[in-house]
Amino acid sequence: MPYDSNGNYTLPSVYRASPGTTIMTEQHNAPLEDVQAALNKALLRDGTAPFMANMNANGFRITGLANGTDNADAANLGQLKALLSNTASRETRPLSLLLLLEAPPLKEALSHHP
Repeated sequence: MPYDSNGNYTLPSVYRASPGTTIMTEQHNAPLEDVQAALNKALLRDGTAPFMANMNANGFRITGLANGTDNADAANLGQLKALLSNTASRETRPLSLLLLLEAPPLKEALSHHP
């Protein structure tokens, strides 16, 4: 695959076809199959194809995440803050929520919550 380590695609080297040149399948089929394979690895932005492996965000945030509604959905920070605000006191929060809120990344994010 002609993807580099940053995910940039480079066209495969191929004999360039020019007018009057006989196209030979052994020269052009392999590069076109390579392009097909590369396009099949692309993540379609319209959501028609699911992830096929874990995604590394490389330390970047996922932004614009809608509120989760199903059990398998991700929850965004706004949902967690709302849950925290709607919980009467630390003593009455469920243990699982306490453990989640004490996780270092969430603890830091929620420390700015009024």
